[in-house]
Parts: sequence; C-alpha cells; structure tokens
Amino acid sequence: MKKSKMIGIAAVSLSAGLLLAACSSSNASGSSDSSGGVPSGVKLPAARVKATSSAPAWKQDTKKAKTLTWFVDQTWWNVNWGQDAVTKQIEKELNIKINFVVGDDTKLNTYFAGGNLPDIITNDSMTNQAAQTANKWALPLQTLASKYDPYFNTVASSQTLDWYKLSNGYSYGYPGFSNTSADYSSGNIKPEEGFVIQKSIYDALGQPKMDTPADFVKVEKEIKAKYPKDITMGFTDLATTVQDLAGVPYYKDGKYYDRNTDSGYLTWLDAIRQVHQAGGISDNDFSNNASTLFQQNLSSGKYATAIVGGAINQAASLQQWNSAHPADQYIVVNAITPLNGLKPDLSQAGISGWLGNYITKDCKDPEAAIELFTYLLSEEGQITTTYGVEGQTYTKDSSGQIKIMPAIKDLTTNNPTKAAQEYGMPDQFALFGHDKYKALDPTDSYSPALTTFFDWGKGLLTPEFPTENVAPKTGTIQATNYLAIQNNWTTENIALVRATSESQFNSIVSQYKSFQNSHGWSAIQSSLNSQVQANLKKLNMSSTASTPNK
Repeated sequence: MKKSKMIGIAAVSLSAGLLLAACSSSNASGSSDSSGGVPSGVKLPAARVKATSSAPAWKQDTKKAKTLTWFVDQTWWNVNWGQDAVTKQIEKELNIKINFVVGDDTKLNTYFAGGNLPDIITNDSMTNQAAQTANKWALPLQTLASKYDPYFNTVASSQTLDWYKLSNGYSYGYPGFSNTSADYSSGNIKPEEGFVIQKSIYDALGQPKMDTPADFVKVEKEIKAKYPKDITMGFTDLATTVQDLAGVPYYKDGKYYDRNTDSGYLTWLDAIRQVHQAGGISDNDFSNNASTLFQQNLSSGKYATAIVGGAINQAASLQQWNSAHPADQYIVVNAITPLNGLKPDLSQAGISGWLGNYITKDCKDPEAAIELFTYLLSEEGQITTTYGVEGQTYTKDSSGQIKIMPAIKDLTTNNPTKAAQEYGMPDQFALFGHDKYKALDPTDSYSPALTTFFDWGKGLLTPEFPTENVAPKTGTIQATNYLAIQNNWTTENIALVRATSESQFNSIVSQYKSFQNSHGWSAIQSSLNSQVQANLKKLNMSSTASTPNK
C-alpha cells in the first residue's frame, strides 16, 4: 500500500450523508450542549481505568480479549489481523483483536441506512456530508479522552483536532498523515519534488545551467541531439509540480491565487512546449497508462531528464535504475526555477491528512477504542506500525536511533508481498501513520534514491494549509462550474504542451480564461476567497497572509 503524498482523496458519495441525515433529526449545526457532544440517546459506559494525562490508559486496562469491528472504506485494505508481526504486537500490548471489514461507498451507505454501525469507521473523506454530520453517528474524541484516556491529548495534535472541529466545538474524526506547522518546522517532513537528470549526462554536458527557460530549452535540445536513444524528458504532471518548482503561490494577500494562469508558470510551460516540439517528450506519456509508463521508463533509465512529483511513490523505480547504473543515477538539479526572485514552494501532505478514523455511537467498547487511537498515535505505536518489533525487525541503540535489520530491509525491497504478509511492513498499518517517525531511522527508512530530493529541497517545503478544503460546497452551481473548469484545465494543460507554436499556445491560454469567465469564475473566486479567510482564522494567521516562499 502506498498513499498519495498529495492526498488526492475521493469523497464519499453524497448519498451516504443523505442516508445518515435521514436517520436523525438532531441539529446538524451542533449548537452548544451539555452532552459533551455525544449523540442524543447514547450513554457512555463507566470507565474501567482511572486514567491520567501522565500515562496511556491501555497500559492499565486489564480487560482481556477486547474485540472491535473496524470498517475501512477502501477495498484494498488488508483485513488479516494477527497474522503479521505488527498486528501481533498490537494485539499483545493492548489485549485486543480487530475484525476488519472493507468496502466501498455502497457498504458504508448500508451501514448508515441500517442504523447498526461497526465500532470504528475509517471514512475516505473528512469533508463530505457524512463527516460534517459526524455529531449524529460518532463519538467526540475530546469527551472520550476526558472520560477514558486523557493521555490521548498528549499524543494527538491539537492543531489537527481544531482543524476538524464541528461547529459544536468537538472533533469526531482523526486523520492519518496530518502534518502541522510544527511538523513542517521540524525538518522531519521530506520534500518530494524535483527536476532530475542522469548524472553521467549532466557531467558530460559540463553541468549546464537550466534555471532559465532559454537555458532549459537549449540544454534539452542538446540532450535530444546527443542522446537520441533516450527520451529527453518525462514527467509525473505538468501542473502542480511545475507550479511548485516555479514558486507559484497558492494564496496571496489573504486570497486564493489562480496558479494555472500565473505568468511565470505559463512561461515555463511554454519552454516545456518547445521541448515537446523538438521531439524531446514522447506522446505516449500523455496516454491513459502514463503513470505506469513513467515508472517503467524511470526504472529502465529511458528518461534522460524528468519532472518528478511525489518522489516517494517513485522510489522503487528510481532505486532500481540507480542501483544497476550508479554512474547514471538520477540527481536533482536546479531547473524550472522561480522567475520573480521567490523560491520554490514545494508541497507535501497538509494538515487535512489522509482518510479519517471515527469511533461510532454504536461502539461496544469506546474505552478500548480510544485506547487504540492513543496507542496508534503515540511514538510507541508509530514505531510498531512503521518499523515492526524490536529484535525481530529492527534494533535500537542507546540514543534511540532505529535501524531496520538488513534481512528485513532486503525483504521489503525485493519481496514486498512476503514482507507485508509476515511482518506487516512497510506501512501496512498506516491509518494513523505519520512521516515524522521516519526520522528515527534516517539511514534506512527511505530509499537512497530519494536522498537527492531531500538534499536539494531542504528548506523549500511550504505549508499551504489555508487553501485546503476550499472547493465550493457540493450541490452548488459554483461547485459544478468549479469541477467543469478543473476538467477543462486537465485537457488544456496537455494541449498547451502539445501546441505547435507560441501563437497557438497563447490562443489556448485565452480559450481557457474565456472558459473560466463563462463558467462564473468571479463567483467561484469569491467562494474560494471566503473559505481561505475562514481557514486563516482557524489557523490564527493574518487575514492578508501569502504563501511563505520569499
């Protein structure tokens, strides 16, 4: 399992929220109440443990054979509990068994319609209608922590909890891979974007400058001429990654910024167009299987250069080539750089995180459930889910630095299926995962092929929290038009790179802007700006803040 670092999560269907709403007449706005945010008619059982904030409750809870049913709204999720080292260790430490159930939106709808929910639900969105009405079907995490396990507040991020508070002041779900401001500042979150070139080619050309559009086109044409058997340039995408490298802001002066029409970005996109016009980009890379083809071409070294976003998801392909051809390994160099004196604003997973985990109102043992949440968020649980079991899959020295055992590292690299089945590694139990714990093993946690991205991108990650979850509300005309504009851009973005002349390029840009205007762009901007302002307030940021890439 590999999550997308850009967190491109599909929302749960609206029908789930509608079915849910039909099950309850409680006020969705969740005005202030005296119930602690607990849904009407639900009475929490008495606590077994007299817990404090100084120690996790699971270490004191002596109840044996606790069992919870956990539904994950992802059909690929591994349901085999207790068969690998990771889940065996969790079961041993918490005296708990998990019965995983997987499904899609239809299965989730069935649960809501039937009114008999599993103990825990992992929803594939925390912004859809089901998530926004969680006060009807889930238990508030703050209340559960107060009653059963105050230590939860020690390991859970207050910024993440605040980000997902409903209007009644309570948080009901907690995501995995939610990066906070402190995480970005720590340096433990790694950059994943860059322009790579094979080292042997770069050296043979005299390590040329590629940081202006003119030099970029010149060098790419030279590569095309001198290395005709290679594909001159590949790419993961020609929008977000190029915009990030070019330092295009996400928001400016407290307002949503239209990155697609930024002049600096379009200048670079025209440079890439010229590379394509000179035969440096394969038209196969625009096909429906472009993602698979990109990985194949990376692993076989067919690309002389490439624009790479989400490098962690490309690590296996990069490493396969680099290991076999160390002299030709891919390295990140300065190219597609800002034209306005700013610096690149590389993106990573934001505060919204990935998926959302909820303890439901029908949970048979909410005390065990919040203990499990606490464990999975704690360093102890994160080490288990990231590295496995000490002495079995990793060693730890006196300073606390972890090192995955060579045999396990070899297995996860060369036989990931067996590693997952026997050890639950790597990242097989990632519903509460967080990349910052990779720093405990700085040498073995990441593929060596990623080091070049980490070194080049150091200090260039910029949190863009104010622009998360800003899309117009589903069901509105603005939402419909916004989706149409996004779909149109997907087509036009490719058309721009494949344009045969600068005049055709400019004509396509004009067509896109006309399409925006004819689909109510001004009203959409107003909606986007309003949500950015709401997010800035939630984050205690200035109402005139801009992307921090100066």
